[in-house]
Amino acid sequence: GGFGDLFDLIEQAFGGGFPDWFTADRPSHGADLQYELTIALADVVTGTDTDLEITRQTECQRCEGTGAEPGTRPETCRACGGTGNVTEYRRTILGVMTTRRPCPECGGAGTVVRTPCSECSGTGVVEATQAVHIHVPPGINDGQGIVIPGQGDMPAGGGIPGDLHVRVRVQPHEVLHRRDQSLVMQLDVSFTQAALGDRVTVPTIEGEAEITIPPGTQTNDTVHLRGQGLPPLRGGARGDQIVILRVVTPTDLDDEQRRLLLELAARRGETIDPGDADKSLFDRLRDAFGS
Repeated sequence: GGFGDLFDLIEQAFGGGFPDWFTADRPSHGADLQYELTIALADVVTGTDTDLEITRQTECQRCEGTGAEPGTRPETCRACGGTGNVTEYRRTILGVMTTRRPCPECGGAGTVVRTPCSECSGTGVVEATQAVHIHVPPGINDGQGIVIPGQGDMPAGGGIPGDLHVRVRVQPHEVLHRRDQSLVMQLDVSFTQAALGDRVTVPTIEGEAEITIPPGTQTNDTVHLRGQGLPPLRGGARGDQIVILRVVTPTDLDDEQRRLLLELAARRGETIDPGDADKSLFDRLRDAFGS
């Protein structure tokens, strides 16, 4: 039912092909090429231009794409008269219909090469490595594609070359992580920095910047560097760099530092009972054996 019945009817009416008015001569298209280009995260801020080495089918310079040895020329196909198609006539329930198919003698080229070019073996194309200029716009995303029209393979026998599809990969940064237009990093701060506040220098995508850690900072508090993130793909203001603070508790206090913290707790009216946690391993063993 549906389209299946329609195509069956066309098959019966036109004898397995389509009529002259249904098809038209169209130039051959070459194959598209797929490549990857890796850029740094910093390149997303400004965009970048680079040359990409690709290997593609190009027109043979020796025969200028004709496929014939210099001094000779492709001959017009006698089977199709140079049209590249052969016409068949069929009597159908709708009357006499004509259908066209690629000429089996010349493969649809319309010409026959009697003396093939020694460089391309008669195909009219050769494989070559070329540098293609690629412009990567600011704000591009990891995995996004760029299409360069006409930089794919040239089809054998001439026609329209395919396109070059470049998939852009953005290298991960050692500190900064992308979150849409924001750049996010984590910064460890000591508990004294968190309590008293501090000024520290942090890396940015373009160098360094100073930030202020407010007194009383808690883990997961954030500091924003306005306009230090990434731009949107189609233009506009840059996002922010977000510094996520993580308060790190020391694990290697000596006796004097421990005493000072206990004194601080007492001055703040806090009752602290470290118990055995406040003793060294030797002290705990000595207490256990009563010596």
